[in-house]
Amino acid sequence: MMRLQPLKLWTLVLDAKDRQCPAKTMCHPDYCPRAKGHFFRDGAAIEEMMQQDHWSPEAIRETADKHDLCPFEFSLSLAEIADVTICDYNYAFDPAVHIQRIFNRPGEVTLLVDEAHNLPDRARDMLSGHVDGRKIRKLRTAAGKLLGRSHDLYKSMTRMLNAIVDLPIEDGAAEGCLSDLPQSIDRAVQ
Repeated sequence: MMRLQPLKLWTLVLDAKDRQCPAKTMCHPDYCPRAKGHFFRDGAAIEEMMQQDHWSPEAIRETADKHDLCPFEFSLSLAEIADVTICDYNYAFDPAVHIQRIFNRPGEVTLLVDEAHNLPDRARDMLSGHVDGRKIRKLRTAAGKLLGRSHDLYKSMTRMLNAIVDLPIEDGAAEGCLSDLPQSIDRAVQ
């Protein structure tokens, strides 16, 4: 509706990193040719994008392909100059994926949160820990093969697995929730 008015805005739709990445390798210049030298090549691509108003994920990928750029990093560069950025609110609130270059500029960002009633549940999910015994078993097996069963890391993972087995969960449940971290797990992690 705003575009029907004589209003010109640079609007960015920020897509998830895993959907943007064409390489599916480690995101590091040593492993991804698009990451290597990215910031030396992004100037011309940014200028090209500034000729249009709507920066969709498709337009970002197309321009990133043309200039051999990392599409996600390119979209973050565009987010710094966009008038409006449409994204999942985990980019603002989740400590693990918080985009500092956008949301750490005091007074320069205004958030319009759609579906804000979902935010408390999402915040709990973002800030809650999760322990997966199967993954710890796999890591312990790998550590045992690489370092030996007498290594401290292998022994610590064994203590962690024993502590997980002792956790109270409802009969027949595959997982449970705890209000506090039990001392047995805290000791195993230490």
